[in-house]
Parts: sequence; C-alpha cells; structure tokens
Amino acid sequence: MNELTFDQITFKASHNSYDRKESFSEQLTFNPKEPHNSGCMGLELDIWRHSSNYKPFESIGANYFTVAHTLLFGSTPLSSFLSEILDWHHRNSQHSIILITLDIKSAHGGYDKFHEEIDTYLKCHFDEDLIFKPHQLMKDSSLSLCENVIKTGWPALSASEIKGKFIFCLSGNKSWKSEYAKTSLNHRYCFSDQDMSDSDKAVHPPSNGNIVFFNFHIHNSNKDTWMSSIPPFAQKKLITRTYISNSETNWSNCIKANVSAIATDKVSNNSWCKVSNSHGYREKLK
Repeated sequence: MNELTFDQITFKASHNSYDRKESFSEQLTFNPKEPHNSGCMGLELDIWRHSSNYKPFESIGANYFTVAHTLLFGSTPLSSFLSEILDWHHRNSQHSIILITLDIKSAHGGYDKFHEEIDTYLKCHFDEDLIFKPHQLMKDSSLSLCENVIKTGWPALSASEIKGKFIFCLSGNKSWKSEYAKTSLNHRYCFSDQDMSDSDKAVHPPSNGNIVFFNFHIHNSNKDTWMSSIPPFAQKKLITRTYISNSETNWSNCIKANVSAIATDKVSNNSWCKVSNSHGYREKLK
C-alpha cells in the first residue's frame, strides 16, 4: 500500500477546520481503533489579507493574513494555526502528505502582489522545507503543470519528496488563485484549484494549463452528474476535492466516484465517516 501515489488515494478532510471543537492535532491524528473519529489528511483555512509593509521572502507580520469565516467577529493570525500544524508535525514527522486548503476570502485591494505576499508568509511562518511545491512536478519544463502530471504523475506516498510534507492549495477568490497559477511556478509555494460545477454534464478534466486541483461543491440531487464527471479527473492523475460531504450517502458516493479529498463537517462521532479501518487513506477504485 505504501507504493500508492498521491493521485491514487481517497482521504478524509475537514471543512472549516479552524472552526471546530476538535483541535488540529485531533483532526490530523488517525486512530485505527476509531477510524471514523478525525484521521484527516486535509485541512481548510479561510484567509483574509491585511496589507502592511513587508520584505519579500525575508519578513512579514503575523497579522498580514488572518483566519475567519467573516471579519464581523474578528480573526486570528494565520501563523497561529500554522504553528499548531507544525507542533503536530514535530510529534508525528513520518505522517502522510497533508493537504492544506487556503480559501481566499479577500477581495479588496485587488490582486497586487498576492503571490509574493502569501509565499513570503509561508516562508516566514511555516517551514518551506516541509512544503511540496508545484515545480517538483515539472519534470519537463516544456510542458505545463497539468501536462506534466498527466504524463508522469505524483510521487509515491513513501517517497521522501512528500512523506511528512504538506501541500498548500489556494481556493476561494477565483481571480486571485487563477492569477497566482500564472506566475512562475519555479518560485511558487502553493498550488491553485479551480471550481467545478456538480450539475454541468459538460465538465471534464483539462489537458493543459497550471491547475491540477479541482473543487466541487456537491449536492446529492446532482449525484448522477458529478459521479460521472469526477472519475475522469482521477484517470488523468488530477486531484479532486468535494465539499460538503455531510451524509453517509454523499460520503459513500464520493468514494465510488474516486474523489481525492472528501471534505466534511462530520469529523467525529459518525461511524460511516472513514475511508479505511487501517489508514487515513484508501486506494481509489479501479
């Protein structure tokens, strides 16, 4: 099972991970005695930008990016949550790759130098050596990121490139994450996702471009559509994330559709909310 690659697995993720009763440590820890309680390999943080002076890739204030669903009731520095994740990592350094979805809530001020800002923040408030970056998939510089992934795929879960590492993926603000993906991938710390409709039968995986993560807000009423449109992404080694999978029916159907990351609010106390009894991931269906 260790020879499975990242694109070949389905795993559990938490939705709005910062706004839960379970700590990040609890959410990330898999317990084979209770495989339905936590055991997530994906987290989500809603981020807001508060621009101030910074030195690119040298220094940036902790409050430059904060986390909250809305700013109405205040927010917490992103660095606080990154520290919690690092603390867990240092106690569990051989963990499987963890996906951290950064949902961009900001819109004010325009894109400006967002790519420089978020990468500087991660460099200063996380550990860049623990981040699996887009350029690590660019085996052929003449091809786009998507073309490289389709051609050569992802590392094995046991490979040093991703074992004990983290993948940051930008979600949310469509124009900002799209613009980020157009900048030089040789210098980027994050991937970007693309929102996909769960009800459009014309949805299909791309063959080029710099997006390899795809985000579906699923509804059971549209299951006949998204259960048909998602599997081709897996066949092309592309990564899919669904939210909000809060019912046993949706959860089971996500597994059948070969979704990569199944994001849910039902992190604990639901016996069906697991992908395996022995691991935090399972092999996708053939």
